[in-house]
Amino acid sequence: MEFSWSVKLGVLAYLFLALKFVLIAYYATDIDAHRAAYLTAVLALFAFAALAATVDVWQRRTAREWRKALRVPPVFLLALATFGACTILVAWTRPVGAVVAGAFVALVLVLSVISRAWRSTEFRFEAFEFADKVTEHEWERLMAADLPILVPLRPGKHDLRAREIEVRTRHRIPGTLPIMFVLAEVADPSDFNQRPLVRIAREEGRVVIHITRCCSVAHAVAACALELAKTGGVPEVHFGWSVENPVTANLHFVLFGIGNVPWMVYTLIRRADVPDDRKPHVIVA
Repeated sequence: MEFSWSVKLGVLAYLFLALKFVLIAYYATDIDAHRAAYLTAVLALFAFAALAATVDVWQRRTAREWRKALRVPPVFLLALATFGACTILVAWTRPVGAVVAGAFVALVLVLSVISRAWRSTEFRFEAFEFADKVTEHEWERLMAADLPILVPLRPGKHDLRAREIEVRTRHRIPGTLPIMFVLAEVADPSDFNQRPLVRIAREEGRVVIHITRCCSVAHAVAACALELAKTGGVPEVHFGWSVENPVTANLHFVLFGIGNVPWMVYTLIRRADVPDDRKPHVIVA
């Protein structure tokens, strides 16, 4: 999520270069310090790569309901343990290397958090892509609806019938108005612009809009509502109150693209460049 102007000017590269000069000036000609920093950085890179691979496999197999004992292959655990132990050993015996490598990591993290927090409320949407012709036809039909009611769902298993009853009761939605569930799945939250893939299916007799390849859940839901608002009736997006701590929710959104969804959807819609009378309504109850 780096700024476009900073990419053109190479700001991050210059900051790295400046930090490198500072460290060289501080450690002078201490070759051992530079060697230790390089070794620590390489081992840390391998260790975190092994950790990322392990977590990814765990999440995929958890979603497929694998047994816990089989969710992570032993090879992944062995690689993680080996590189992790080596990184800790080198950092313990040569702490100067950890300090040098940590300075670069800290710089990247600080810049990443600042840029993501600054740009998190940008729309970041190019266009929807449809999984098949049936989905495209269903989407055109939804865009012609008089009053689209969108109800976002959290990833995981859902009892759609129970969820519909809960939403209709709490939000006082009459049974004559159809409800469309929206299930958005985040792909890579570090991607700035998104071209989500839409697949519309009928599950348990109810319309479910599956949106994948999203940079964040809030952006996907807001884009869905704004696209439907271009023709037909202005949609309503209905949320339930979250028990999550507000600070935690904001951090989850900034870091992983999955937190504080109602507020972010409202903010994105409010800032969208569309007439006020065509902006979808966000309702939280």
